[in-house]
Amino acid sequence: MDFKSIASGLQTVAPYFAKILSNTNPISGIILHALMEIFNTSDVNELPSKIQADPDAETKLKKVEMDNKILLAYLNLKDKERATNRERFIIEKTGKRDFVLDILAILFVTFFFILCVLNYFFSAKYDGVMVMLIGQVSSGMGLVLAYYFGATKKNQ
Repeated sequence: MDFKSIASGLQTVAPYFAKILSNTNPISGIILHALMEIFNTSDVNELPSKIQADPDAETKLKKVEMDNKILLAYLNLKDKERATNRERFIIEKTGKRDFVLDILAILFVTFFFILCVLNYFFSAKYDGVMVMLIGQVSSGMGLVLAYYFGATKKNQ
């Protein structure tokens, strides 16, 4: 496998992906604009080549990360707050809790364990698709666990 061709393919697709992210996710938009400012470019398409050409790119990227750490933590906190308020709003308006997320989480966890059992009995060590599927479902399992057990306060 030629990793240079993969890297060049990602380099051509990255600007489009960055534009989509900056338009749909405000946090990534903030980071993208900070990167464009620190690497002195106003064009998203030039950003990957500017980062590659800059010998101090790693230092500049760490600086952007540290400068925006407090802002990103604040936005993350606000996101959790909005999720909690959404749950409360649904209960106020309908008079009952929304169980769709619970059902989806149960199905996802069940699917994860089924995949684990299938992988145990029918080893998929060399089947790339099965390994990628298990990886994706494992990361989703982590998100389910974080959603249900990630709150630091009992009422959240």
